[in-house]
Amino acid sequence: MIRHVLAALAAVGLLAACTSAPTPSPTPPPKTAASGWTEVPEPHGKIDPAELAVDPPLRFPEGDPCALLTEQEIVTTARVPHARTTTSSGPDRCTWQVGDGKDDRGRQWEQLILDRGVMAWWGGPERGEVAGRPARRLSEEGKCVLRVALHRPADDTDDRPVLQVSLRQGNPGVDTCAGAQALAELLLARMTA
Repeated sequence: MIRHVLAALAAVGLLAACTSAPTPSPTPPPKTAASGWTEVPEPHGKIDPAELAVDPPLRFPEGDPCALLTEQEIVTTARVPHARTTTSSGPDRCTWQVGDGKDDRGRQWEQLILDRGVMAWWGGPERGEVAGRPARRLSEEGKCVLRVALHRPADDTDDRPVLQVSLRQGNPGVDTCAGAQALAELLLARMTA
């Protein structure tokens, strides 16, 4: 009987030694900016139009881009305190104030800016997808700029094949890029082929 007790104690001791041994640290994953986004070098020189080619090609609806999102949609989706339209620059740009933060010059800096961009805007240090479309992203503390391909660029210099959504906000508890991406997905669903 004593032999069985000693054997049991030895087994428990071995088990305890195995579980308290240090666990080897896992191999780090490949460098990614965030889930689904990969760091890439900035394009230098000529941008390959094929990188923006996507099916189906989408176009901005005609009219005021500020009409594409309601203030309530912006507040709910981007998790910002409010959204007030501040400027509309024709069919290419709309700006909303989404907070009360000011920069060191006293200017409002918490903003959502929606742009129809030219091909030269294509770029950003992170590559990924938004709603299945090629995208580039720049993310910093409180700021996210997403550029999403709408269609293969035409030879026309007035062509605007890039949707740009730029969100800057001062709430450190909010994932700015998640808000910008959710807004971009809403916008893409409202565009026409």
